[in-house]
Amino acid sequence: RAPACRTCPVVELCPTRGEMAGSAKMVRQKKREIHYALDFRDAEVFLVRRARDARLMAGMWELPEVGGFEARSGKKRIPRFARINKTTRSGKTNDMTRASDSRLWLTVRHSITVTDYRVRVWRMAAPTGVHGKWVGVERLSRVALTGLTRKILREAGIVVAGSSGQV
Repeated sequence: RAPACRTCPVVELCPTRGEMAGSAKMVRQKKREIHYALDFRDAEVFLVRRARDARLMAGMWELPEVGGFEARSGKKRIPRFARINKTTRSGKTNDMTRASDSRLWLTVRHSITVTDYRVRVWRMAAPTGVHGKWVGVERLSRVALTGLTRKILREAGIVVAGSSGQV
């Protein structure tokens, strides 16, 4: 990707002789924010399985992603699923976090190839209509978890660092 033609011992035998020199440039990291629901009760975690024909990590298990959110409430960004509208005395509508139903549990950073993710994990009941499975904590080491899910479960203190998460 970045040949060092001037210092190469076989430059005279090379058919390209530096044609690629200077063409390699740094790829800018994309930044993305994603949100997951962590439903953990009675020593079990609710997980969903990625489609078997998915391009990446097919058939692996992960936390359910909660999408379609990013709403603004003053300077603080909160997902739509975590807000309720409350009417103030002045008659204006105000977005407030529904603390009893969901709360921001933790935030982790994760990088995959050219994308840096900020991952926000919400402690909340599994979203309705999502097909998944309850998996006991003792079984998590034998389940094929995505690397991100494994990282989240470690950060949350649900699994111990060093568990492979492989079948």
